[in-house]
Amino acid sequence: MVLKAIDSFLPRVEGTAIPRGAAADVVFEAMCAALVSGELEPGMTVHDGTIAEHLGISRTPVREAIQRLRMLGVIESAANRHTRIVDVSPVRTEQALHTWTGLFQVLCEEVIPLADDAVVAALVEQQAAFGRARAAADDIGMARTNFAFYAVPLPLSRNTVLVDALRRVVFIVRLGGLSLPDHIDVDTVEKAQLGVVEGFRRGDPARVAAAMVALRRLRIPREAARSGG
Repeated sequence: MVLKAIDSFLPRVEGTAIPRGAAADVVFEAMCAALVSGELEPGMTVHDGTIAEHLGISRTPVREAIQRLRMLGVIESAANRHTRIVDVSPVRTEQALHTWTGLFQVLCEEVIPLADDAVVAALVEQQAAFGRARAAADDIGMARTNFAFYAVPLPLSRNTVLVDALRRVVFIVRLGGLSLPDHIDVDTVEKAQLGVVEGFRRGDPARVAAAMVALRRLRIPREAARSGG
């Protein structure tokens, strides 16, 4: 399953091996994409030797990629245990969400003045994709398009520390979302997206701030809802 997930996000350069000097970056980016998409799930074991053999590269760049993921807090290892994708508790998910909303709000204060019509169009496109996934009751599709939506403004920022912090936190939110015992309020998520779109369309960071306040109030389920009767 891990190999299949990584394969899904490797660059498609037919007949070309992974460049030796870029192998760690390629593996890291592929695993990051697989985490956001839900292809890599909490509890999955990760074997550097197996990945290296599968990709036809040495273990060194694979270990480097795994170490970078460990620094992000999404991979863990312990003595006499395999390295694996972490399970994120609902409490930690909520904490990460609150951190992420604050960071995203700061980012938008910087980048909204720089955003053009193409950025707004990209946000609208991802928001529409989220709506289609919601209509189809596609949980994975909703998660994927939600994270793609909030990734749209990141390239506008010149604050590399802020972007890196956002990226670190978003993986914790994503993994935590995969482990929640019940669904979150999708209405709140969609309304927040619409608020962000309006903030960028009107050049108004206050609208984004209001959307982030709404997300901070989002209830993160601690236990499965009980059915009536």
